[in-house]
Amino acid sequence: MTSELSGPDEDARAAGLVAAQEKAVALFAEVETRELVTPGVAEREVSDRIRDLANEMSVRRRTRTLQVHRLAYRDRTLVNNVLRARYGRFTPRLRFEKLHRLLTRRGVPLHEIPEPSPNGPYFRTFWQPDSQVALSVIGTYGEYSTPENLRVGDVYSVQASMAAEEVEWRKVRVAG
Repeated sequence: MTSELSGPDEDARAAGLVAAQEKAVALFAEVETRELVTPGVAEREVSDRIRDLANEMSVRRRTRTLQVHRLAYRDRTLVNNVLRARYGRFTPRLRFEKLHRLLTRRGVPLHEIPEPSPNGPYFRTFWQPDSQVALSVIGTYGEYSTPENLRVGDVYSVQASMAAEEVEWRKVRVAG
């Protein structure tokens, strides 16, 4: 059975697949150049070398997320001593209103973007286009959807990077 898929979602998916294929070709060319696959080297070691090279080349899109919600557990081991020494005490909650006020004073705009289901009402996402950082904020309490040690308006996580393409994808997905 053949079905014709078209539209912005399928075009974006196809473009993503082509980009991934190009990155894979570049990765394997570099594997060949560096002679990472050689006789007598264990498969596990070769796999580790290729993984490390992929990370080095940033082949994989690596989203970095700061899990702010974990601070609410008040476990001192969550933030290592180096970070504590440099930045001081970490409060158990980060209130969005306070962060938004500080960013506004510095002229850093945040744009609310749609949150796809099933997170919809429980989380709100705000995006900063210049830095491509997104903030996930508790929007409403859900017994099984949000941590019970956080309140509505607490920052749940800080994610980098969220590209403009992902923001547009979310808008299309939620609208359609």
